[in-house]
Amino acid sequence: MVSEAEIKKVAGLMKIRISDHHEYVEKIQDIIHYFDKLDDAAGDGDILTIKIPLEQLRDDEHVEYGDSLIRWLKADENGYIRAPKMI
Repeated sequence: MVSEAEIKKVAGLMKIRISDHHEYVEKIQDIIHYFDKLDDAAGDGDILTIKIPLEQLRDDEHVEYGDSLIRWLKADENGYIRAPKMI
């Protein structure tokens, strides 16, 4: 599995200062264990697909918005797009 020395090495390569490497050993072990569960749940790899002939697909249409796409947006403020705050 994962050792404390490996955590120290990876933290050094990523230029991250970690004071308690042992704490991360347990967290990484849990993550690896979860990936093992996902691998087991993957099954035989058969994926259900539906084949649709190209004739049944819609044609793509190009719709021009004119000189400014911003005017179509509802969150526009003084020519800028308002987005949620990133924390």
